[in-house]
Amino acid sequence: MCGVVGWIAARGWDETKDATLKSMTDSLIHRGPDGEGQQVDRQRGVGLGHRRLSIRDLSEAGAQPMESACGRWLIAYNGELYNDDDFRQLLLDSGIQLKGHSDTEVLVNLLALKGPSIIPRLKGMFAFVALDRAEERVIVARDQMGRKPLWYARLDDGSWLFASEGKALFRHPALSPRLEPQSLYDYLSFAVCPAPRTLFKGCYKVPAGTYGTLNLDGLEMRWHRYWSPGTAFAKPRLRLFDRQASEALLSALKTATERRMVSDVPFGAYLSGGIDSSTNVALMAQALDRPVDTFSVAVEGSAEADEREPARRVAHSLAARHHELVLDSDAFMDRIEGVLAAQDEPLADSVCVPLLALAHFNRQAGVTVVQVGEGADELLFGYPLYRRFAQAMPFWRHLQVPFSFLPIPKIADHPLVEALQYRWQAGQPAFWGGNIGLTTPQKHALLRPEYHSRPSGEIIRQILREEGVERGNSHEQILAVELRLRLPELLLQRVDRMTMDASVEARVPFLDEDVVDLCLRLPLSKKVRGGKGKWILRKAVSGLIPDFVLERKKVGFCGSARTMLQQRTRARMSEQLGNSRLLKEILTTEGHQKVQRDALEASDRENPGLWTLYNLAQWGDRWL
Repeated sequence: MCGVVGWIAARGWDETKDATLKSMTDSLIHRGPDGEGQQVDRQRGVGLGHRRLSIRDLSEAGAQPMESACGRWLIAYNGELYNDDDFRQLLLDSGIQLKGHSDTEVLVNLLALKGPSIIPRLKGMFAFVALDRAEERVIVARDQMGRKPLWYARLDDGSWLFASEGKALFRHPALSPRLEPQSLYDYLSFAVCPAPRTLFKGCYKVPAGTYGTLNLDGLEMRWHRYWSPGTAFAKPRLRLFDRQASEALLSALKTATERRMVSDVPFGAYLSGGIDSSTNVALMAQALDRPVDTFSVAVEGSAEADEREPARRVAHSLAARHHELVLDSDAFMDRIEGVLAAQDEPLADSVCVPLLALAHFNRQAGVTVVQVGEGADELLFGYPLYRRFAQAMPFWRHLQVPFSFLPIPKIADHPLVEALQYRWQAGQPAFWGGNIGLTTPQKHALLRPEYHSRPSGEIIRQILREEGVERGNSHEQILAVELRLRLPELLLQRVDRMTMDASVEARVPFLDEDVVDLCLRLPLSKKVRGGKGKWILRKAVSGLIPDFVLERKKVGFCGSARTMLQQRTRARMSEQLGNSRLLKEILTTEGHQKVQRDALEASDRENPGLWTLYNLAQWGDRWL
């Protein structure tokens, strides 16, 4: 796992650019503390930088930027390939001699042999910038699920910048941080900025499952989406008996877990005592002849979300070597500054705080690689609201047009209900994207009129249309929205940014390409049964993990802002919200005062946007 930088200079390369390229690279030292390098093709005006976190092939044979054996390609690459061994014989049969055993060397020589057509066949997490000297082009790519980030910007002179994080882009003197108003509105809607936009004007994110071809003659980019949920939706549904489906899922997970245990440094797993993390640890334990190092975290005072006891029980039953961390309110607040520094743009999820602390904790314990459980709830309908939403949507589609003039009764005090009420009467599509920052009525009540923007629901319309499920079933619609928006831009980015801040690599077995393809092709009846989600996973791991785990009520990682934010924490947040320059600019006077009051007084359900606004305020004070 590493940090990458690319600069394609429109007016050629001179020595004055070398220092800027190095500065951009050095800003990513937390992503790669074990080595660094820059390489410039002055003839073509292309400079690549790399910070190295040594995981596989710790020798100099794995150093980057790296050239292909033929010298045609030069790459700066961040990530891990898990099927690189499948390609080694192909390279050897083609006469390509490998100097080491890094996946980087396999990838750069695959590009030399096959070009970008090989990208859809890669299994792993990656983001890279690669120069093809023969075709006079640069290829940039991000893995299919979006586990690794890649930002970019185009300067006024036509130059292009690429980097693993936005902070590296802003080391370039021609780029300065400015607010993008439409992205602000979308962030308030979704608690994250949907790709390709960011909160910074002129800065963008390469979407998941996408690669770009930049021709050096003209410096024009062509984007290619090589994978999306619709890729799997277009395949025939799997018609399997329950036993066949559970065996197929367990087999795919076992392979995925073992693929992610290839490492030349110590590795372990995060363990909450839930089904997903317990499955990871159980499969790791089966493949190892030593105890698995497991790590858990809790926030003091949030008893309902404290998962230390179930995590201990699972660790004991699987003979793991277990480590625990507890954060009190002072430690929680002390970590927030680190979270903001790691994010670049706000990720409105309070889980980032304990996750950052846990990453530094396991790094201090000598463990550099961890397996995490992201993706299972999305792929296998683990969230209760998924199931309720899927049941309600057929009625919505049939009744909205003739009866949209009738208001939906307020059946519950929940932001989802308010959002649905608004979309019903506005004729907008209903969706549940897992993360709702502020509803449209809430945004309009707080924001100054000049910051009102086009409905964020248009992004949902576009996703459903592009994935071919605009008129599809609710199961596929939920998966399309989650896998295009919330999973790659919020959940996976919080994991990447928080763990990489501690120079820790996080691997995600449930998002293995074969596991994803299998889950997307399973019918909803295999995922939800008897009122419970993840039914097929429960069946697959029955007997592998303790029985009590299968019956536990779902608890989010460390709970939520409601369980984490104690009164002392809220008091400090209210003060900082009141002092925020950005909030004074974008909120009405009444809205700004309400935000400060609600931080102190309102319950989590009454004030679901607290963490969204607090992250935004602190981001603005840091960057603008």
